[in-house]
Amino acid sequence: MLFGLLTFASFWANFGWMNIPLDPAWYGILAVISFVACLGLTLRVLRETRCSGEQILFRERWQKGAFLVLLLASVLIFAQTCSLMVIQNIPQQGRYLFPAIVPLSILFILGLRELVPSSYRYAFPLICIIGLFLFDALCLTHYILPYFYG
Repeated sequence: MLFGLLTFASFWANFGWMNIPLDPAWYGILAVISFVACLGLTLRVLRETRCSGEQILFRERWQKGAFLVLLLASVLIFAQTCSLMVIQNIPQQGRYLFPAIVPLSILFILGLRELVPSSYRYAFPLICIIGLFLFDALCLTHYILPYFYG
């Protein structure tokens, strides 16, 4: 469990040689957002499996295939990282999940988007970009720069 928390923290934001962590509250916020994204993705998968003929979530057949490839890539990278933790009994850094960063980010956004009301979905990408920019700026100005130049 502790290894998983370390991997989660270092995936999101633990800079330097993992010696510049964020305040624990930020990891809590990131964990809640990640949980909400997983919940939304689960709802999307459940809705897709129970989908009737008139209600189509994936407009094209290739979209369903692409979704399955993204899911498989993410699961395989997670399995590799977790198996290394179990076999070697060494905590793995979040950077070992970086090969799956594209599939993870797409699935993350799909999961969050599933829970956004349809009237706000046009603004959702902009909100995500602004939120990530502000988080990046906060990490840079309040953690990284003060550590090296403060």
